Amino acid sequence: MADAKRKVGFNMGTSHTYSATQLFDLKRNTAIVTGAASGIGRAIAEGIASVGVSVVAADILDALCETERTITGCGQKCIGVKTDL
Repeated sequence: MADAKRKVGFNMGTSHTYSATQLFDLKRNTAIVTGAASGIGRAIAEGIASVGVSVVAADILDALCETERTITGCGQKCIGVKTDL
């Protein structure tokens, strides 16, 4: 993320330039991620948690608890919900 801040700047028609991290700041938000037990779903859940998003991780697989442990182990908020959507 730090690289994006250095390399990308956006001028929104004003005299201010905003970095990508400022435009897409998701801190203090909550996301529901389906398929969070493995694969792309897990990668998304862990990725957005790493930038300060609280995560509701949903999946039918028992491996969901691993995703929840990984995210909470890094000091981020996560709750796992075993469900079939």
